[in-house]
Amino acid sequence: MNVHKRDEIRLRFRNTWARVTSLVDDSTGRTDGAMFVSLDGPHACSPDQHYTDDCGDTFFKIISYIGDDGIILKEKHEVVTHPEKVEMLKDLWITYQMELGGPVFCP
Repeated sequence: MNVHKRDEIRLRFRNTWARVTSLVDDSTGRTDGAMFVSLDGPHACSPDQHYTDDCGDTFFKIISYIGDDGIILKEKHEVVTHPEKVEMLKDLWITYQMELGGPVFCP
C-alpha cells in the first residue's frame, strides 16, 4: 500500500522528542493509521518506529530498509507487548489527538 503523511506533529514527550503522523492511503484518500517515531529515553540515538491502525488498541514495531530502487520502505513487524512501551505509545497517541483537537481516526 502506498501512503503519504498528514498532520505530522513533533512533540516534546517524556523528556525526549517524538513525532506522530497520520498515514493516508494514496488510492482511497482514507486515513489508515498513525506512525510514531520516538527515542527510547533521553540518551537514545536511534529512534523507534511504531504503527497503529486500530485507534491505539494495538501497536506494531516498524522496520525500515532501503529497497532495490533506493526508496526507503517500512514494514509492520511484531506486536508491541511490553507493558511500559504500550503505555508510553498510548499516552503519545492521546497527546497527538489532543494536539490536533480531537479524535484523528477510528476505522
